Amino acid sequence: MNKVLDICKKHKTLLKTIFLICIFTYYLIWTVSQPYNSCPDEFMKWDICKYIYENNTIPHGGDEAIRNEMWGISYAFQPILTYMIGAVFMKIMAIFTTNEFALVVAARLVSTISMTAVIYFAMKISEKLFKGIYKYLFVAFIAFQPIMPFLASYINNDSTALLATTIIIYLWILGLESNWKNKHCILLGITLGFCALTYFNAYGYILCSIILCLVSVISNKMKLKDIIQKVLIVAICAFLIAGWWFIRNAVIYDGDFLGVQTQNEYGDKYALDEYKPSTRLTFQKQNIGIFNMIFKYSWLATTLRSFIGIFGYNSIVMSYKIYNIYFFVWLISIIGCIIQFKKLFIYNKEEKNKYILNYIFVLSIIIPILLSIIYSYMSDFQPQGRYIVGIIVPFTYFIVSGIKGILDKFVKNKNIRRIIIVLLIMLLIVITLKALFNYVIPVYK
Repeated sequence: MNKVLDICKKHKTLLKTIFLICIFTYYLIWTVSQPYNSCPDEFMKWDICKYIYENNTIPHGGDEAIRNEMWGISYAFQPILTYMIGAVFMKIMAIFTTNEFALVVAARLVSTISMTAVIYFAMKISEKLFKGIYKYLFVAFIAFQPIMPFLASYINNDSTALLATTIIIYLWILGLESNWKNKHCILLGITLGFCALTYFNAYGYILCSIILCLVSVISNKMKLKDIIQKVLIVAICAFLIAGWWFIRNAVIYDGDFLGVQTQNEYGDKYALDEYKPSTRLTFQKQNIGIFNMIFKYSWLATTLRSFIGIFGYNSIVMSYKIYNIYFFVWLISIIGCIIQFKKLFIYNKEEKNKYILNYIFVLSIIIPILLSIIYSYMSDFQPQGRYIVGIIVPFTYFIVSGIKGILDKFVKNKNIRRIIIVLLIMLLIVITLKALFNYVIPVYK
């Protein structure tokens, strides 16, 4: 085992490159294996990519060419950077072929590349947060959780949003280490702007960034002048990247810079009666308690399974044994985190950056879950793991920390601990391969 680890250290860069190529190839197999519109609302997202590709312009959210007959709206009311990049990829593909499925795959490549980049930054984060073999376990949990290749395989905003939030987390770590050098402020501002152009679900990370930065600089007793300077650097860079989108919305949607109110107005005007926002029978309108929705109507159970991996239009479910394996590992990890609660959460000045990051990680997990619950309760019942996939990096950090805590306490032999971790990584790989070859591909064949 020690010899293997020594070889890995010696050829670190080469092995990382090979691993990323393998991850991209694996995700690409998912991308080309799934027929068009076999994943959530892909046809609505494809319509926007195709519109930009054909017209070389960004559509109005209510444009009849992309407006869905059932819902009365389009996804163009929401940030559409993903679809803009997809249209560029389609233009490149069109040089070689205009076959429609080839163009669909070209648009999907935005997700495939984004998810591969997520794994690259997860590797960078693992180098900062863990030592030894636990770095590889952290990356394996993220790379091989079945929802990841699934989100890499079709047109969606979730993949680019997850890329943005993963880069943000990496920049949090660098910023805390350097006490926010200007270059890290610039990079954080650019990434926050990128995040703002991906998906509303990721906006919690913008709030968390503000909190983390302010707590960090205040705890370091930075001068007020320097704090203001750094805040301005981040804000200006973010505005330069994303400001145009919100200005455009304000102009074409009569001041509605987010586009949400206008989207609801179009929904009320053009949607089928049962799907109009004002008349849709939500849990809130039916006076069903939020806890009943979460437990009695299986919001929690369905969301957790989907967070592991449910495919197609939430119709391809894996064996319950697979979900139970994940639930068991999570339970063990939670126990491990409780055992080392003091180490993770009881603040001390010597490691203040670690504790600030841990607290923000907890907040980063809570916000997306709350937003998903509120959306299902007040707007549209959607217990889908992709709505909370933004938690996967901080969530996995605590999972691996918990496993480390359990093994350190109960398994004294270092080599046995390594063998257990290797076996767990192998199990994760087997599960993700089963997801593709035992569940997804057979359905479409």
